[in-house]
Amino acid sequence: MHFDGGTIEIVTNEGSYCFDGRTKSKTKGRLYYGYPKPDNSNLILNYIESEIDIFNALEDYNNKTGFDRDKIDYFLKNKQNKNYE
Repeated sequence: MHFDGGTIEIVTNEGSYCFDGRTKSKTKGRLYYGYPKPDNSNLILNYIESEIDIFNALEDYNNKTGFDRDKIDYFLKNKQNKNYE
């Protein structure tokens, strides 16, 4: 977690992804390749499939290990209620 208001970074074997939690951000909750750039040029436009893949991988990872279980559970619980438009 970054100290910018709550951006969550997830590092995978395919790279780093961030869910925007920056204070006063106009893209709060959206998914980025890496940490959000000031011009938002690394915003993932077709994000739904990527988010689903990340959530499924986190659930699988969380079920296999106890490492950071409380943080993963908290993140997944809060993101599950997100409505996709």
